[in-house]
Amino acid sequence: MFREYVNLVNENVDEGINRGIQMFLETLNQDLVTEEIYEEFGGIESALKQIFVENGLEVTEDLAANQEVENLEETDEAFDEKLDNILEQLKKEGIVD
Repeated sequence: MFREYVNLVNENVDEGINRGIQMFLETLNQDLVTEEIYEEFGGIESALKQIFVENGLEVTEDLAANQEVENLEETDEAFDEKLDNILEQLKKEGIVD
């Protein structure tokens, strides 16, 4: 009786593993196909622009998004500068080598 139970469990585990592997391979294949399509259009942004244009919608660059990226870069530079100043001060005080 116990052997039958163990065999039944093993069969179900094997079946579950095989289904999981199959689902993983199908998902991987779908992802690869999707990436290939996006690469044909020159990236996801180009693919989306193409879809909008085909449906008669005008596509323009978002200047606000570009400005936001520039502001983030300036913020990163300012943070780095402040961090360097703090480290220099700590070195002067002998706290950091």
